[in-house]
Amino acid sequence: MAVEVDHLLVAVGVIVVAAFLAAQGFRKWRLPDVLLLILLGAVIGPWLGWVDIGLFHEITPLVGTVAIIVILFDGGREVKFAHLSGGVASGALLAVLVFAATSLLCTGIGIFVAGLEPKLAVLLGMAFGGAGAVVVIPLIQHLGVKPMTTTIVAIEAAVSDVLVIIGVVGVSTAIALGDASPGQFARDMFVTFSLGLTIGVGAGYGWSKLLP
Repeated sequence: MAVEVDHLLVAVGVIVVAAFLAAQGFRKWRLPDVLLLILLGAVIGPWLGWVDIGLFHEITPLVGTVAIIVILFDGGREVKFAHLSGGVASGALLAVLVFAATSLLCTGIGIFVAGLEPKLAVLLGMAFGGAGAVVVIPLIQHLGVKPMTTTIVAIEAAVSDVLVIIGVVGVSTAIALGDASPGQFARDMFVTFSLGLTIGVGAGYGWSKLLP
């Protein structure tokens, strides 16, 4: 067990140092730091076998959730109320259009290229429907674009993540339940996301008052 912990700590240390160097490289040469980190993970994991991927399976859900929370929180701090009036509608519309087009394209590729069943192809399309706030928000923060553009892109990334989650959870639940009542499924989904939306809006408003 001690050896596994040592390997995990070494891997985390390497990733932290690599993340810092990748961020510096992005600022200087505009090289996407996310792609460099993905490449590093592939090298030290499946390719060279320096790190047992199984070590991360238990902590991935927790770390992934915390990372999304921190990134969305940090990205939200860059959004100004003065820009929301024009940015919310544009960002939400852009998110819906991009999600719909990407989902349909990926679904078609899954059916006609990969030979998947239609329901699995739709699930694949939903999963790839959005670029993800984890990728988009850190990039847009370093590009030096106009505040309105930052607001639109940040809202688009956040909304697309919500659409991906709703789509993946909805389709996967429908596949798992099979012959379950569509009405009960719709009610459960509505209650779940309504509660999440209410808590999110309330917490966001509270933080906007506390941060200054």
